Amino acid sequence: MKNLIGERIRARREALKLPAAELAKRVGVTRAFVYMLENGDSGVTSERLNAFARALGVSVTDLDPDAKPEGVKDDDYLHFLLNSLIPLFQMVTFRLC
Repeated sequence: MKNLIGERIRARREALKLPAAELAKRVGVTRAFVYMLENGDSGVTSERLNAFARALGVSVTDLDPDAKPEGVKDDDYLHFLLNSLIPLFQMVTFRLC
């Protein structure tokens, strides 16, 4: 399985011409951790993913489309997800009839 989050972090970092050491400093991790994450050798918590997004000047959903945006309460996010599925269910139901 591909490491899409790490690939997106690397692509954004390189687009900004930002050295891994500088990104690590901004996020509060080691340069080795940045490389491990980019290479798929390490995972990342939601808090740390938000820190990477802030440091790279992007939304957390730009790095992980399934991530909950920072500051959104769990209940609000669940409500958003369920509401975004309603049109899909309506379309499937319509096609089945």
